[in-house]
Amino acid sequence: MKPTFFTRVLAGILSITMACLPLHGVAADVQRQSGLSGQQEGKQLLQNWTMPALNGNTLSVPNGSGHESINLQELFPGMDQGSLDVLTGVYGSDTSMNQLGTQRQESMASESSATGEAFRSLQQIKDRSRPDMVNDPLWALTDAVQTDPNLLTQSFPGCESQGEGSPNYQQCDRLNTAVNSCTITHDYTAGIIEHVSGPMNLRSCGEGCLEVWIGRIGDNYWSGSCKVFEQAITLKVVNPDAITSAVLEYAKWDDYMQVWLGDQKVWSGPNNNFPPETAGRCELSTSWERNPNTDLTARLKR
Repeated sequence: MKPTFFTRVLAGILSITMACLPLHGVAADVQRQSGLSGQQEGKQLLQNWTMPALNGNTLSVPNGSGHESINLQELFPGMDQGSLDVLTGVYGSDTSMNQLGTQRQESMASESSATGEAFRSLQQIKDRSRPDMVNDPLWALTDAVQTDPNLLTQSFPGCESQGEGSPNYQQCDRLNTAVNSCTITHDYTAGIIEHVSGPMNLRSCGEGCLEVWIGRIGDNYWSGSCKVFEQAITLKVVNPDAITSAVLEYAKWDDYMQVWLGDQKVWSGPNNNFPPETAGRCELSTSWERNPNTDLTARLKR
């Protein structure tokens, strides 16, 4: 039988399909070989990989045939500042914690470090002026609605509910038990001395002991000719009867100094002069250090 035109076309399509089948097999084999090669490469890299090592503050990172050392201080500037023992030592003492925080704040205000720079940047951001948005047109619609709430109700569609029914009366008898109660609150203060104003110059000096100092610890941080500089701290004596002893035990100053407790002078040094309020030359060119051991117990127990 002579093949028809349709038979010839079908035979041609089958021939082309059978010729292309080996090409698909070859392509699939190439992809599989590439995957196996990548897997083998990954295994070799994992076998030759070495964990970085930390020795003190130095991090050693493998770099080819050698190692590269990185100082942790370069990665985390300021990480060595402070002491964990100092922080744990003030646990449970509000006075010591406040004092430690104040000292750290004063040091960050001037120290040359990344931590100090960050602290001063935040302080400067706080002091920047900000625009007043109270009367901004953005809030005009909100202000109008707050002034006249009916502006909202005007946009609601009106609706009414109509219906008829019989009344349903119910009665509930409840026993009225007369019970009266009240809550009384009384604040107690367990401390002896409380800080009111001025620097937090207080710290514990042992069990039942509190050390208070006036002024900033340092040398030659004031300048001037025949000038008087004053420092003050205000404390509240909560329980005078609990005070057994109060002594002015140490003083360090330049030229002249007076110590006042309230409106009474309790000590002066190196003598009774205090220029320019009294006679005598202002500049003695001397840094004094004394132990007055002046008893202030009676004055604090008043």
